[in-house]
Amino acid sequence: MDIDWTEIIKYTLSIIAILISVISATIAWKNTQKQIRENKLEEIVSILYNFHRMYNRMFWLLIDLQKELDPKNHDSLGYDWDEEKKVFFESTKEYIPKDNFNRLRILANAYLPNNNVKFRLMAIGGLYSELFMALETRSDYNIIEKYEGKIPKPGAVSNFILLIEKDLIKEMNLGFDGMTISLYKKYKEKHFLVDIGVKEKS
Repeated sequence: MDIDWTEIIKYTLSIIAILISVISATIAWKNTQKQIRENKLEEIVSILYNFHRMYNRMFWLLIDLQKELDPKNHDSLGYDWDEEKKVFFESTKEYIPKDNFNRLRILANAYLPNNNVKFRLMAIGGLYSELFMALETRSDYNIIEKYEGKIPKPGAVSNFILLIEKDLIKEMNLGFDGMTISLYKKYKEKHFLVDIGVKEKS
């Protein structure tokens, strides 16, 4: 029996074309999933940034709240705390929706493995949620119960968020580390202030 090589070649090429299509579709699907994950991690960074930008103001409101709630303190704050709290919530509601805390938890669970960055995200999200609750309820119960009565200082929270951002950059496989505050300050003192003529080169 004669072998029809033309038909065999046709069938072979058809199979190769199908395999190429399957492989291309698989690669495209993986790239899409990767892009979705990167977008979600970027959303996490955005939420963290918004938390960060309002933390200093929230910190001082909570410090003054503790003074207000301290029965031993008889000094006046010199301003209407409740009115200031109202202004704070009004000014932050556009970029800090209340569901952001839950959103952060959902994103961390959905797009991160059980590693340090997820634990840190859960912890910082919990901190913000509890401090927001303290402001809303005019009570420092959560602060006393979970943070030994201490409100984390803005500098410490800032460093913690930078650590999370550095971890997230690694998760996105972008290949670069985040800038730490100490490195930035070193550059600023040694180079930037000299370059703009504010400081003489040493």
